[in-house]
Amino acid sequence: MSIRVFFVDVRPPLFITQDAYQTISEMQSSKGLALADLLGELALLLGGLQLPKNARIYLLSELADLEHRLSQVMDDRLQLGALVGVFAIARDMMKDT
Repeated sequence: MSIRVFFVDVRPPLFITQDAYQTISEMQSSKGLALADLLGELALLLGGLQLPKNARIYLLSELADLEHRLSQVMDDRLQLGALVGVFAIARDMMKDT
């Protein structure tokens, strides 16, 4: 299964709320995807979005940090929570611009 199909299933707008963690976790389970796979695809998808430079740099830097922590055998659930938080912060950064 293509990882890109996973993201197509997320109908915009996917709001960053307390439900985002659960939604992504459930979709991961149903599609059989690892968080590391999702991070790589997210980085590619961010390249095609019109984002303020500060938000783009922040997101890509944080995605790289998350991927590194996953490679160090950090807990996937904890890192998924961090991913949701990263996007919430980026959303707030875009509001300020």
